[in-house]
Amino acid sequence: MHPALSVSNFARLPPALRMRANIAVSGVAGSQEETVALVDDLPDISSEHLPYLLPVLHSALDPVGIPAVLARFDSLGWESIKWDIMRAHSCLRGLLVLGFQFIPTASFADLWRNIWPWIAFLDENEENFSCADFGNVRTRYRAYMSVMRFMNTDEAANQLVHTTPGLYVVVGRAWRHLLEENSGGLLRLSYVLGETVRQLVAVICLVDSGVVPEHRRRRNSAIQDAFRSCGIVATLTTASRALCKSSLDIAEFLLRTIFLALLDHIVSFPPLWLNESLRAGLLDIVFTYHPHRALAPPVRRLLEDILIPAAVYHSVLVQLRICFAQVRDRDAENIFDNGYLLKIWGSLLEVAQSRFQILDEYNNDALVTTRACDSVACARICSKHALKRCSGCLSAYYCSQKCQTNDWQHGGHRRICDDLSSRQKLHYSRNSIRDWSFLRALLYHEYARRQEEIARKRLLFVERHPDEIPCTVFDFMTPGCEVVVGPLKVVGYLFRFEAEKMSRCGGTMHLNLMKVIGDADVPRLWPFPVHVKSVGVDKGRRVMESSLDELE
Repeated sequence: MHPALSVSNFARLPPALRMRANIAVSGVAGSQEETVALVDDLPDISSEHLPYLLPVLHSALDPVGIPAVLARFDSLGWESIKWDIMRAHSCLRGLLVLGFQFIPTASFADLWRNIWPWIAFLDENEENFSCADFGNVRTRYRAYMSVMRFMNTDEAANQLVHTTPGLYVVVGRAWRHLLEENSGGLLRLSYVLGETVRQLVAVICLVDSGVVPEHRRRRNSAIQDAFRSCGIVATLTTASRALCKSSLDIAEFLLRTIFLALLDHIVSFPPLWLNESLRAGLLDIVFTYHPHRALAPPVRRLLEDILIPAAVYHSVLVQLRICFAQVRDRDAENIFDNGYLLKIWGSLLEVAQSRFQILDEYNNDALVTTRACDSVACARICSKHALKRCSGCLSAYYCSQKCQTNDWQHGGHRRICDDLSSRQKLHYSRNSIRDWSFLRALLYHEYARRQEEIARKRLLFVERHPDEIPCTVFDFMTPGCEVVVGPLKVVGYLFRFEAEKMSRCGGTMHLNLMKVIGDADVPRLWPFPVHVKSVGVDKGRRVMESSLDELE
């Protein structure tokens, strides 16, 4: 059992409060009433004492007493157990009052083992245990769901919660009760699904939790896409901003839950949904979350794992520049009480300012993108606008009809054109043309700036692995863009078209891979082949370090 749940913590309470806590857990006559009264008084008790009252709630929810309560009800009726039921409802409410500020997340798993039997018991006997003294049915089920969501925020407890038999029975009944009786919501929902209300509720109330997918592991992508298309990202951003400034006891719990959901939607496709959230005031959350300590890890994830990696997209940089101007006067050193967060914020600013300069050069056409003809026999380097794209795969470019015909008949393009077309539709269609163009320009800028470093790393790789074909990875997931040279065979299966060209180009090409934030929170590698001026680039140190490559 977690130490925070031990009644030995009562020793840290002042005498009067210690006496009340001991009575509440004693089990003697009147202990139930004292527990209810103590929970009612929680908002007025000094915050320094609240953590030491958690054992009262944990002890009162001990499921060992449930059979005795049921036996008394069967033999003596409602009045004999009224205070037991009131105490259980009161303790569930008390958990939400204490919240993240006074309940360590490491204790959630132990708490859940006491909480769940009582929720299941109260749900099973809802009709028998109804009483106006602890609210209407909607209030009770709202409390059950709130406690479940609260427990769900801890990773260890999350696994325990979602493997609890019968959990979704209670969730299904909660949905039924929480739909407004007079709104027609349940009837409309069942009509849309083409089922009767009874059939709908039967589906919702599946007893085996394994039948219902656990939301963090197997999301329904169609439902998630529908939420996003209806504006859920902006809605969650606005709600998070409001909760950041709220003084309500439950604000921190709600804020963490909503903000985590927001991040999950953003990472589904950052170039689109990050922009929508930024427009709705995402950065305002970064500067106003500080009263809510539980939000520090998600904010760190936003800064380090989303904003910095996403600063490679033209669309994101344009919106970031607008948002940075709106928070320019914020004093980050005084606002961030977390040294690591302050460091990450500084890294984000540094990366953004550097990319803004590149963005300006790009917008002013100072970064001219060149590309080589995809006919290996030609490989002439020229402006991309001077090339014609294959209408079949939309991936290969040629400087003339002659080169396209030659590559189709003798260069192997006939064999791979359909595969390239499928790859284009599957992986390349979601990003805008401008985002793709800027990615290429950004890689070219980094490649040109670090020519000597890359040449040295390639030479070292060739000396150590003379039989391997090297490729260069530019990792834009990190603030400084790490450059790594490794064997092409490790990633060749992902880029068969490019790998095949590398193997038959006779040393006239190199493969650069750009690692960026992708969709579904998974980094992606995008291939950008390079044609080199000298075939001898890999044949000697002097030639390698002095030759200038041109980005295809």
